Order: sequence, then C-alpha cells, then structure tokens
Amino acid sequence: MLAVIMIFSFTSCANARNTTLLTYEDMTYSAEEFSFLLSATKGYYAYAYSNYYSVDITTNEEIWTTKGSDNLTFAEALKNDTLNTAKIFLLTNYYCKELNLEVVDQTVIQKVDKLIEEITTAFNGKDLLAIELAQYGITIDQLREYYLNQERTGLLMDYWYGEGGPMAITESKVQEKFLADYKKFDVMIYNYTTTDEDGNKIPYYFNDITDSEARTYFDENYLKVQQIAFTKKDTNGNDLSDEEKAKAKDDAEAAFDEITAGTITFENKAVELEDNYDENIITEGDMTEAFMTSVTGMALDQIELIETEYAFYIVKKITTIDEDFNDIIDDIKEEMSNSRVKTIAEEKLAMVKSGDEKFEKDGDDAIYEFSADNLYKASDINSEELEKIINDTAVGEYSTYDDGTGYYIIKKTELTVEDIDSVYETIETELINNSYYEYIRTFFESVTINQEELDKFDAATAEFFEYYSY
Repeated sequence: MLAVIMIFSFTSCANARNTTLLTYEDMTYSAEEFSFLLSATKGYYAYAYSNYYSVDITTNEEIWTTKGSDNLTFAEALKNDTLNTAKIFLLTNYYCKELNLEVVDQTVIQKVDKLIEEITTAFNGKDLLAIELAQYGITIDQLREYYLNQERTGLLMDYWYGEGGPMAITESKVQEKFLADYKKFDVMIYNYTTTDEDGNKIPYYFNDITDSEARTYFDENYLKVQQIAFTKKDTNGNDLSDEEKAKAKDDAEAAFDEITAGTITFENKAVELEDNYDENIITEGDMTEAFMTSVTGMALDQIELIETEYAFYIVKKITTIDEDFNDIIDDIKEEMSNSRVKTIAEEKLAMVKSGDEKFEKDGDDAIYEFSADNLYKASDINSEELEKIINDTAVGEYSTYDDGTGYYIIKKTELTVEDIDSVYETIETELINNSYYEYIRTFFESVTINQEELDKFDAATAEFFEYYSY
C-alpha cells in the first residue's frame, strides 16, 4: 500500500507542475520536459564519449568546467544543445499541429512502444520507471511523447522537403552537391608495415640492411642536442598571453647572456632550470624546420638561442656516442626500410607515367596493395593534406602522399552516372536534414524563453538518463 501511495504521490506531483519554459505562438514547452531532455541529452553524451572515445564522463567531474574552442565549458555547451533541441521540438510540434501531421504509421508507433517496454523492463516495471521520471516532473506518457517528438521531426522534414513538398530537394541540387563533395581515385599503397603471425602490424624491415650501413645513416642524419626551453604554450598546447610570451623571451635572453658572458656554464644553468632542460637525439621532422636548420649549421659544443613558434630554446650541440646509436638501431633500420619502399614506389610511378608499366593490381606477391574506383567525400578523409592533394589533382593525373604508415600513389578518375546513383539517397537525406534544421532555426528568435526558469538548470549537476535507441 505504501508503494502505491508513493507512486500516486510522485505521478500526481508530476502532473500538477507545469512550468512554462518556452513559448511559440500558442504552444509551450515545459520546464519539466526540459529537465528530462537535459538528462537524456547528458546520457547520450555519456554514450557517445564511451563508444567513440572510450571516455567515461559519468565519473569525470572536471570535464564539465573544461572549455572548448568556442570558449564555453562542457556544461554550458550541453545546456545550449539541449535548449536548441527543445526549441526544435516546440517548433516541430507547432507546425505539425498547423499542418495536421501526426505519426500514424503503425510500424513507427510499434517501434516507439517497443522502446518504452524496453525502458520499463530496464527499470523493473512501470512503478519504478514512474518514480524515476517523477524526479524530472514527467510521466511515462510524456516519455513516450519525447520519442514521438523525434519521429515528428522526420514527419515535418519529409512534408516540407520530401518529394512533392513545398521546399522539395531537386535532382539538380543533389547533382550539384555530388560534384562539389565527391571525388574518385585509384590508389597503390606501399606499406611501411607488415603483419606478424598473430595478425599484428609490425614495422617492415629489409633484412639486407647491415649495422654498418645503419650507423652511416645515423651519423649523416641524426644530431644530439641539449636544450633549455622557455615555452610559448600552456600544457594544453594553447598560446600563452602576449605578456607571458614576452616574459619567456626576456628570461631566455637573460639566461643566454649569462651563459655567453661566462657568468654561468650551460650545464649549471641546466641544473638551475632542470624543469626546462632536456637532451635529445633528433632528425628531420622531429623539430620545426627553423630549429633543425639552425642546429645543423652549428659547430659541436656551440650554444645558440633559437626561437620557434613553440618556445625559445638555448641549445648546445654535442657529439653522439655509440650508446645513442645502439638505443635506436631498430628505428634507424625501419627508417631506412621506409626510404627504400618509397624509392621503389617512386620508380614504379615513373614507369607508369612513361607507359612501361600499368597502374593496376599485380600478383598476390606484389609489394603494394591496389584499390580501384574509391568514391569518397571530403568528410571521409581524416587528413586535410591528403584531401587537398586529391582535390588539386586533375582527372587522369597522379599524385603521391606519405602518412608515415605507407606511401600512396593516387590516380584521380572520372565520376560516372553509376557513382551518383550509388550515393543519391545519402546526399538527398543530408540536404533534407541540413535544409530543415537551417530553416527551423530561423524561428528561434521568435521563441520566448522564461530566462528565470532556464537559469535554474545546471548541466554539470543534472542526472544522467541512460541513452536508449531503437
């Protein structure tokens, strides 16, 4: 009996409260709905970070005060996202009502009802689910409406932008986006790695590289430096303030003047500034080009002050020893092997261009992998450099790319009607989504916000409502 009274109390309370948070024309969105939406959005964030980044944000309190590139804390960004979603739900429901649009597809309704059953089971029955939802001020019926709101968005989207709609996406728009976004290429990949007997990727070595050859390569390409750094960056890699940079410069110059004047030795200054000190074996690519150029031109035991975009360095060039080489001999042989693979690839490209060989798949024992007719869009490529290389390459022409794991020879090829047909629906859907959300946002300024009520919500302290999907 007590449980029944508790449940009745919670549900009655949930139904009694109905504080308006957002208003558009004659339609409202309640603070209670927003309370749940905030926790549901927070739950989705937790799901996304766990699945895509293997990060558990449910136990990380610091993340909520961490600022992003937009200078908003994670909590502020989450609250803004939730507010925008609430506005979209409000506006969508308003225009669905105006246009007499309702979710009547039984397949969709059954899908939503099945999800509600799944959530109910997860909470060990309706009674406990009702208690959980009551803390937000909503009921199980309102939880169902939350998921139907998502379906209504698709309904309105299709009405406005689908076939025959007043703002329908035309075939010409799809074709225009296809030509702007998509490219096609064939590629030969000369990998710098191979696979061991367990299927793990390991560095590829040419077994005929001797230790003596590796030592010669080391002596010709590697340098040893001691350095005292005065950084221009914070621990997150962001620029320090102009005042902090100026101080770093003054400190570096003062220390350098002390050393060159003989007031203190480099070694003693390094001890004095031990947190700033480091000793490294370096080669091309390890440091900035300006740094490497300066060090290469220095004599042994020479000390110089070098500035890069990252720091001011007091650098002393010293002699390498056998131990330095022995510590990285495997890395040297790997680098030499990579260089040889790259040379083989460049020789192949030269023969292809001269017509002596074809750009195609070879036998199973070929040193390269070959893949033809790769259709891609810019967002599919993780490297801006590679994207630019492909975009700048004319159809029928070749380009090369080295990402550190392999050497790529790329031939750009002609797009076909079959290519656009293969992605037509994907592009159309993307255009519909983008157009819908761009258009619905034009009504945001007409939504009245109860700011006093909104200010009561704190995303950092909001509960997580677990993410559920169909």
